[in-house]
Amino acid sequence: MAGVRRSLCIKGYLMVASANHHYVPKAILKNFAFSGGSVFYLERKLRSSVQRRNINSIFKKRHLNTYISRCGKRDDRLENFLSNEFDAKIGSVIDDVRRYISGSDHSIEPISKAFVVQFIYTHSKRTPEFYETLRCSPISGH
Repeated sequence: MAGVRRSLCIKGYLMVASANHHYVPKAILKNFAFSGGSVFYLERKLRSSVQRRNINSIFKKRHLNTYISRCGKRDDRLENFLSNEFDAKIGSVIDDVRRYISGSDHSIEPISKAFVVQFIYTHSKRTPEFYETLRCSPISGH
């Protein structure tokens, strides 16, 4: 295990960490978008008016899933894992659900059902609000 951690500090290993981490996957947002990839959007915290925004610019936070490795470099392996294991697969699952709802498919594959449960659970822990609850934990005394 220690060898793995040391390998993270090899010069050039961690090139550039991704910065814009979407906590609502673009594969989901595309289902609500107009042609051109925009949606109507309201910034809750700012209480702003409804605006038309590109899906690339919403439901994201810089370095949300980045942490600093032992050697002081940004590490985005968590974001890469979430992106590859969940975000990249949700589009096909949405297609399965659409076919089921439209009646062109009479069942949803059990693997898709299980994935939806995993996806919902994981993404409930992936929002900035969830991270805020961790920072205000009673254990820390804050």
